[in-house]
Amino acid sequence: MDALKLVSTIGNNSSFGQSASDIIHVEDEEDIHVTTSSRISSPDDQKKRRGKKISVLHPPDGGIPAWKMVGVCFFLNFCKEFIRNIILHSDGFSDEVGKELAQDIYNVYSGFSKFGGVFAAVISIRYGYGMVGIIGCITAASGLLLASLCTTSLRGLIALLVSCVSGIGSGFMEYAILVVVLEYFSTKRVKVIIIVNIAATAVNVIFSVLLELKNHFPELVLPWSLTFRYQAIGMAIAVIASGFIRTLELEPEPDIKKIYRHHHLQYSDFSPKDWNGLVKDLTFYLYIVFFLLYDFAEHLPDIRDLTENQKWAFDSDQLMTAKFVPYMGFACASLVMCAWKNQTLSNILAVLGPINFIAGLATCVILPYTDFGLIVFYGIIFVVAKHCILWMMLDVIPDEFGRNNTRVCLGIVCFVAGVCEMGSAYAKESAEDYIEEETEKFKAVFILSGALIMASGLFGIFIRCLIVLYKDPEYRRRNGEC
Repeated sequence: MDALKLVSTIGNNSSFGQSASDIIHVEDEEDIHVTTSSRISSPDDQKKRRGKKISVLHPPDGGIPAWKMVGVCFFLNFCKEFIRNIILHSDGFSDEVGKELAQDIYNVYSGFSKFGGVFAAVISIRYGYGMVGIIGCITAASGLLLASLCTTSLRGLIALLVSCVSGIGSGFMEYAILVVVLEYFSTKRVKVIIIVNIAATAVNVIFSVLLELKNHFPELVLPWSLTFRYQAIGMAIAVIASGFIRTLELEPEPDIKKIYRHHHLQYSDFSPKDWNGLVKDLTFYLYIVFFLLYDFAEHLPDIRDLTENQKWAFDSDQLMTAKFVPYMGFACASLVMCAWKNQTLSNILAVLGPINFIAGLATCVILPYTDFGLIVFYGIIFVVAKHCILWMMLDVIPDEFGRNNTRVCLGIVCFVAGVCEMGSAYAKESAEDYIEEETEKFKAVFILSGALIMASGLFGIFIRCLIVLYKDPEYRRRNGEC
């Protein structure tokens, strides 16, 4: 009876954000399962999970079914990144359509490759994310294949097919990859995200090596139209692989389902078609603003600009080494995150806020320096922070906003990421216009990026303070006693 009264009390209260990690789920009147963090898995919890039907609320978190999905996601990510690279680096493409148009095509493609997640979220709820993967592979491949059949006089049609059609297809593929990882795992999400992203890094390394080899072996050069056609072979295999993706069922909570436990005052783990709690969750909106600020800022600078625009200060070996700084940063970030203990959004912001502020400050002050060691150190730290922040922000979605809401939340995050991709490209061009000298233009971009990263750090600290002030009853109790 006390539990029922407590449920009724919560239902009548307004709230400031809630995490699913601090809720007591009541299976029935005799079985009350307390979970202080849904990502802390004891042996008893694992045994109970094996005995339950696999669903969004009871993910496999390992085992053959889950790791089979990881293999599929790895291959899909490899294909998606391959398409991005052939659009960016295909021989003769920029010469035939024009360098300015080619850059615009890539910028729009990058934005639509995120925007596509919004439409993918709707389809995944109705038909499952296996269908999302299949549609994404077919759409991405079709856009490039049809563009390769057009004559260069049809530049507008080529731009539409490559940037919008292939971009939306790539967005569907990325959404399918991420939602599988977030829904199939609870305690190993970050590590699986790293494994899947190794595929993208491998493709980038391969293309970096090929670009260097082309300078010595001209016979390696392929016309862009042939490259656009040959990708269809790999994408056909990706379509087959997507057919093996199995969608976890959305499972509503039992009738008696939410009991106030610690400091969260909002609902979570809603029924599959009821997202009213998410809409009312202020924490989610603050999370989105924080993600927008940082994601917009981190897309602006290219670490290699520090060396490419100051070639006079470096020798050829140093310039070659600088090209691999992003990959060294990825390796370091992977090692750091493998040792990361999963935390709530509140605890993550307590770490990310100060780190972002320091990283933004470093981005602004690094410009006058030409010491190669210092630039490499800064570049690695910047890339490490970039990957760690993105991975942690994705990791908290299921437990912070409800497992049944993962697909919706991820779709919104993808939309925001698309805004950041396209907006940062425009902001970069606008910032560069303020400086006349060509080799100095990149400095304006770094200053803008540093300022926004510092702002995201301060905003993260602000969110953390709000969470402590409005969600922690112990804090309010101590404050009231003073």
